[in-house]
Amino acid sequence: MREKVRGYVATTHRDSRGHKFTKEDLKQMLDQIRKRTQPIFRQHRINEPPVGKIIDAKLEKLKDGEYGILAIVEFYDRKTLQEIDCGTLKGFSVAVGFVQTQNYKRKGARYD
Repeated sequence: MREKVRGYVATTHRDSRGHKFTKEDLKQMLDQIRKRTQPIFRQHRINEPPVGKIIDAKLEKLKDGEYGILAIVEFYDRKTLQEIDCGTLKGFSVAVGFVQTQNYKRKGARYD
């Protein structure tokens, strides 16, 4: 079972840990994403197996003038997908974090 979800893996907004990336930082991250497969982990738990991977990404200007890397993430962990759908899991980790798009809806964010 593999399903794809669209969401932001990083933005130029200040994150929950107080970090703020520049647009140039995001461009460098995007280059890294395109060079090799980027695994997705639950809440920075890199000692556990990944729950998915980034399969595509692009840099976007957001409505508020900030920037973000919008990615398509392929998940292969059913429990993680259920927690996303229920809203109990709101973030994950790549080298940075994953933030669901505000207009996320199960069917609207999936790619088949």
